[in-house]
Amino acid sequence: MLMKTMIGYIILSLSVLFFSNRSNAQNLASAEEALKKYNSHNLSELEKFNLAKTIAKDHPDFSLGLEYGKKALLHAQQLGDKFLVAQAYEELGLNERLLGNKTKAMDATLKALELFEELGDKVYMAGSYGQLGSNLMTDGEYRQAIKYFKLSRSIYSSEKDGRKYTIVLLNLGEAYRLNLQLDSAIHSFKEVLSLNDTLNNQIIEGYARGNLGMALRSKGQLDQAKTELTRANEILTELGDPYSVSVYTADLAQISMAEGKPSLAEEQLLTAYYMAKREGLKEQIRDFSEMLDSYYEGRNDF
Repeated sequence: MLMKTMIGYIILSLSVLFFSNRSNAQNLASAEEALKKYNSHNLSELEKFNLAKTIAKDHPDFSLGLEYGKKALLHAQQLGDKFLVAQAYEELGLNERLLGNKTKAMDATLKALELFEELGDKVYMAGSYGQLGSNLMTDGEYRQAIKYFKLSRSIYSSEKDGRKYTIVLLNLGEAYRLNLQLDSAIHSFKEVLSLNDTLNNQIIEGYARGNLGMALRSKGQLDQAKTELTRANEILTELGDPYSVSVYTADLAQISMAEGKPSLAEEQLLTAYYMAKREGLKEQIRDFSEMLDSYYEGRNDF
């Protein structure tokens, strides 16, 4: 299951905000319907733009999404509407990123941001800042990612958009964690969970608890970490998110090793590994294989 999410880390799902979930049946149906209508006769330039944008935004075939993102851009340019041009660049940036074209993705997103800034549209600016933060975090540029997430958070705070603010804060917390600013990460994740008491969003809760658990484990607070990671796995297993569950299970294995429970650690690592194999998660197969290699080497099981 590949979702249009912030790929690479467990923020991943955070992109409930910056990326639309293309595994969503409603979004797929919308994209397929737009694809049929796009080739109809007597459509206005604006109608063609809206249909192309829908396909670019929601279709699970990222190459097709990129193709129609380019069509949306051409229609927007024909209309001479800067706001529509910016939206088209936004969709191009998302699809380029999903196809692994980092430079093109960054260029498109920056073009979108430049136009949104020129138009003074703060809400769309916040989305672009968040998208840039996600891209930079995936590339390991954590300090820059933190900068853009803070800009996005500031706008959503002033706009009083609780859901988007919470999601950006979750991404910010993950950037802090990856940059080893663990106290800031823990503070952010706990604030997310507090805000989510009102939102009651299971995806947000699952990722906030899981990432909080990883941060707590890094701080040596093993009991609390285990509680948060276990609860996160319960939530995300129910939601059908094997990627996140495998990562959190591997982190639980590190706790088991620290607690002097090597047999349990091996069992957890193997569970994570076979889950990644079953789902075709190549980066996780690599990471968990390396962890198993280190585990067996440490026990002289060559």
